[in-house]
Amino acid sequence: ICLNPDCLQEFIPTRSNQYYCCEACRLRKNYITNKPELDEHRAQKIKLKKIDKSLGRLYAFMLLMGLDRVPKMLFEYEHIDTSLRVKNRMNPNTKRPIHIFFHYGFEFDLNGYYFIHKFK
Repeated sequence: ICLNPDCLQEFIPTRSNQYYCCEACRLRKNYITNKPELDEHRAQKIKLKKIDKSLGRLYAFMLLMGLDRVPKMLFEYEHIDTSLRVKNRMNPNTKRPIHIFFHYGFEFDLNGYYFIHKFK
């Protein structure tokens, strides 16, 4: 009997370790088993991409206005969670960490401002 709860079809296994009648049933069962973990991972990635997009808007604003950094209140307005990041890298000039997302990253200034960096 196929172990996929949606199928439960009887079949003759071709191998001693075959538990599903076909590849589709095996994949479907694994997807159902791992779905909560996949949904959580997908939601986290969507949140990181949204932050990256917000950083892109702030970077464009920064260039348009001729600024070299943006105030903390703009990060709050854009709902940027500063505890999230994809990876960190040290700025060799300032010796402070740059919190990197996908295409953009930010670095906290001690005066309450953020430097936004663009990465290729």
